[in-house]
Amino acid sequence: MNKSLDGILEDLRSCGNYLIPYTFPQNIPLLEDIIFPLRVAEIMVDGYKVGLHYAKADYEDHYLESLQISSVNTPFLPFHVVIKIARKALGGYYLSLIRTSRNSKVYYCWAVCVDDRGRPLPFQHPAKITQCEYEGFEFGLLSMDSVNFH
Repeated sequence: MNKSLDGILEDLRSCGNYLIPYTFPQNIPLLEDIIFPLRVAEIMVDGYKVGLHYAKADYEDHYLESLQISSVNTPFLPFHVVIKIARKALGGYYLSLIRTSRNSKVYYCWAVCVDDRGRPLPFQHPAKITQCEYEGFEFGLLSMDSVNFH
């Protein structure tokens, strides 16, 4: 059975909540390869086959939810598709984005800080954030050198 985007995101969030104790910064590094398949999904969105990777991490005074979005069959995705997925997954407030590329593919890494009730918080990162807007949607853009990917 093919699930909808909402259904896939609900599954990823549920699994992400369960995996918090095993997620950086609390994780045991050797477990990362074992739990990786539980954090990923592929789905068709607006005619594009999209790969998703969701994680939720506990930083004691807040949680960090992150969603990596990439195309499965093409080098990049139209930005309106990327934003559609990010907003459905992480909401519409205080989102930040880092774009990176590997193996001739663009990866869109979105994040939002939330409190223990899931309410979005202003981004809690010392890096300088450039405020951006796309078709009325506001988000922060971080440079690659401001984040350490684990």
